[in-house]
Amino acid sequence: MILTGEPIDAARAAELGLVDRVVPAADLTAEAAAPAGRIIRRPASAVSARPAAVTRGVDLPSDEGLAVEAPRFAVTVPIEGVAVGLERFRTRTRP
Repeated sequence: MILTGEPIDAARAAELGLVDRVVPAADLTAEAAAPAGRIIRRPASAVSARPAAVTRGVDLPSDEGLAVEAPRFAVTVPIEGVAVGLERFRTRTRP
């Protein structure tokens, strides 16, 4: 698709796993707003660190992938929300 420039329709994109699901055009904005709302409530540094770590570490062995992820994780830890989340995870408490 990228190299040939041939378009595909939504059903084919779903079949290939390129999209999670196909929704009617009238529902598209509402469907996209739900996960977008969850994403924008997260710290920007954490949101940007995730895809960077995944794309750089996806084809690496686990130990090397973790080495790629570690500095990105370290950048997010000082953020108050992350620290609170880690403490909740450590103590197994819920908000």
